[in-house]
Amino acid sequence: MAQLALQEADALVQAALKKSGASDAMAKSVARSLVLAEAQGIASHGLSRVPQYATHLKMAVRKAKRCRKWRNAKVQRW
Repeated sequence: MAQLALQEADALVQAALKKSGASDAMAKSVARSLVLAEAQGIASHGLSRVPQYATHLKMAVRKAKRCRKWRNAKVQRW
């Protein structure tokens, strides 16, 4: 099994979360928590959560774009 230094893991998690739509502050905070959980041996709340969190972020970004598009649409009156 490959091993990463904590700083490397933190950087990778932050990058993945930012790519999925997280702000810098959000990505930093979540990455720190997940990496520390993994380092403490709590894998169920560690790096295994990254794909799930990234998916949730992507879905939230898409939903926000749809809502914004809907709000800006012209209402057609009958």
